[in-house]
Amino acid sequence: MSNIDFESINENFPADGRDNSTQGFRDNFDTIKTNFQFAKTEIEAIANASVTTSSNNNFNNNSIINTKLLQTSQVTSTTGLNGIVSNSNISYLFGHLHAITLNNSVTMTFTDWPTTSQYSKIRVVLFGDGTAREINFQSENSGTIKKGPGYPTTVTVTSATDPVVIDAWTYDGSTVYLEYVGAFA
Repeated sequence: MSNIDFESINENFPADGRDNSTQGFRDNFDTIKTNFQFAKTEIEAIANASVTTSSNNNFNNNSIINTKLLQTSQVTSTTGLNGIVSNSNISYLFGHLHAITLNNSVTMTFTDWPTTSQYSKIRVVLFGDGTAREINFQSENSGTIKKGPGYPTTVTVTSATDPVVIDAWTYDGSTVYLEYVGAFA
């Protein structure tokens, strides 16, 4: 609700053909100035909370309800494309798809999942460097990894052009479910 009080402005002042008190002018100008201050505060609040197409928007975990999406995409993290030389994290904060080139056998940890009943998913696309590299996954804070049917005992990545794809998802931020999508050729 707005604090702007336009009704307090006396639009009939000054009265035509009369000697008008300067107090009426001062009262009207004071009311107008106060309303401009309210308007400025309210417009700034709207500007600070509104969605814009010229910058990123953070909805602070609020829902966008009953929407139809068209021509959208998800963020891809390519930080691992230059090779991973030691164990590393796959952070939900950096994208929904992580393309990683392995030049070592590693254990990777899924991190930064939302923790409040939110279905969250990451797709991991693994490339090799021509040598067979074994990869294992774990969840941060001693979380649990559960592997779906058809998930291999050992995941090995070799090819620099034909990736192995794994989907990881959670709804509580602790238990991570892995699905082996397969090796693409």
